[in-house]
Amino acid sequence: MRARLGIASTDVVFCSVARFDPQKDHRNLIEAFFRAFPHNPDVCLVMCGSRVTADNAELMSFFPPGADLSRVHLLGSRDDVPWLLAASDYFVLSSLSEAFPCVLVEAMAAGLPCVVTDVGDSAEIVEGSGWVAPPRRFTELAKMLEIASGLSGGEREAAAERARSRAVDLYDIKIMREAYKVTWNSVC
Repeated sequence: MRARLGIASTDVVFCSVARFDPQKDHRNLIEAFFRAFPHNPDVCLVMCGSRVTADNAELMSFFPPGADLSRVHLLGSRDDVPWLLAASDYFVLSSLSEAFPCVLVEAMAAGLPCVVTDVGDSAEIVEGSGWVAPPRRFTELAKMLEIASGLSGGEREAAAERARSRAVDLYDIKIMREAYKVTWNSVC
């Protein structure tokens, strides 16, 4: 997947999977990315989701003037998200609001440490296995991206294992089914 996208195997890849919608706050993510890595050719951002394409004028207006767009991959809707996650080093969720973002658990289950905004259940989901920034605060989100990207290989592997373990231990379908069953039986 990296080869198809023209991304070097040594690059640090942040991935975002979110439809283009004000709730997903792509502006915050783009501003944070270019604040954290204004001129670093070894860090890139892969973004996919409905209307997340270069022909979306509103999305393109979020990029700073003179930004190196070769480091950003706008892929639109995809049916190969598991492959995109496997080709990434980190997952980013920059939303203004969420409930329980399933994509976050999917990314963690794929072994991706996550950088998230503190909305809905996001902070609780990544607790101890990722980084949390306030919503709408691109400077804080940028700091979290910098911290994540600064991990050594061993530290990143440990963070990936914490994320995967947390997803499996807390959000496996069998565990969720039992939790729903207990809740349902307590009200019936």
